[in-house]
Amino acid sequence: MKRFSLLLLISIFSCIQVGFSQIKLIGMSPRLSTDTVDVVEWSPLGTGTLARYPAPIFGWTNNTGCFDAYNGHYYLSAVTSGVNSLMTFQSVSNQVSFSPGGQISNATEIDMSNGKIYSILDTAGDLDVYEFNPVSGLSTLVGTIAEPGYQEVRANSTAYDSDNGILYYFGQDSGSNYLYTLRLRAQPFSWTKIPLVTVFNPVTQSPNPYFCANYDQIQDILYCVTPEYDSTFTNISWKIVETNVTTGVLTTRGNLTTFPYLIDLGSSVYDQNSGTLIITGPDNLISGGQRVVFFNTATNTYSVDSMPTPLYEIVCDNHVFAQTRYGAAASNRDVSLSRLGFFPNPANRVIHLRPTDFENPIEITIQTLNGQRVLNRLLRPMDGLSVDLEQIPAGVYMLQLRQGVQTSQHRLLVR
Repeated sequence: MKRFSLLLLISIFSCIQVGFSQIKLIGMSPRLSTDTVDVVEWSPLGTGTLARYPAPIFGWTNNTGCFDAYNGHYYLSAVTSGVNSLMTFQSVSNQVSFSPGGQISNATEIDMSNGKIYSILDTAGDLDVYEFNPVSGLSTLVGTIAEPGYQEVRANSTAYDSDNGILYYFGQDSGSNYLYTLRLRAQPFSWTKIPLVTVFNPVTQSPNPYFCANYDQIQDILYCVTPEYDSTFTNISWKIVETNVTTGVLTTRGNLTTFPYLIDLGSSVYDQNSGTLIITGPDNLISGGQRVVFFNTATNTYSVDSMPTPLYEIVCDNHVFAQTRYGAAASNRDVSLSRLGFFPNPANRVIHLRPTDFENPIEITIQTLNGQRVLNRLLRPMDGLSVDLEQIPAGVYMLQLRQGVQTSQHRLLVR
């Protein structure tokens, strides 16, 4: 996914630092003095560490950087010796390799549960969806979206639900905005679209865009960003929006109004473990510089940092999350259909568990964002399903529920 770097501030400073310290971004950084390019790994706001790995390329195709969280691979459509190649950076071994150019576009998503790559391509006015195998280099047509009128898929406007195999994209059809839902695991392939609020801007002669699309796998929420205009249609702020994928109803979660130097938005990513939407953009107060906004979706607050070096084609390394949720450790549990849960969230003093049955006991584990366990308890439904949180300090935690073969993971905000 293409992403923006926004992070939410957590109310307790120590909790914020813990959450940030787990985030790792990967991108491309040119060295103008030597006319070379590096792959860069950066841990923002936490340790702040930055590592460079030389990449023998001459350039790349814009908006093609994407991350295979299941295998820990960063992909980019790169230019080597005058031809297009698929560059692979293995984030575990820090090795760079190349293969014949693949079907990577500026509307590409990767399934976290299996590493499959999906791209939307414009073919003679229709939109074709391809599944690409980076090992064999072969592409397979999954389905086609064909309808009258002019269709458009913007870069950085796609997101993927890896639990259910659904690709979402914010597109335009004949000048109006729509949310498209592509069910890639359905047999046969199927798709639907629902209308979104469209504000026509007479200055740009175009409707308001929806972009920076990202999907929260833990909370099942689709996020995007859209501009807000004043009466003269001047862009005065950027709204972070939660999208109801069934009705198209939009709920504003945050508003970037305090950063006049953030003149545009670049790429966006999402850190699944901390629930942080990360958005980058050029800064007119720094010559050639960039800002990174970190939006915490649990508290709807954000902080801003500057880039230590110019970074492009940024992705978020969610390899640990994908392995925990979909890898070998998760092979015996159902993460897509489980109705095991709890309420309310955010919580003050108590939460109530929602079981899948009333026979098997429920194990609840609550951990800080750095993995420190603060609660572990086994409850029998017949004895009550309420959990007292009075001894847990305010902050953001990871909560896991296990009942029989069912397991569910959540972020919990304690106030």
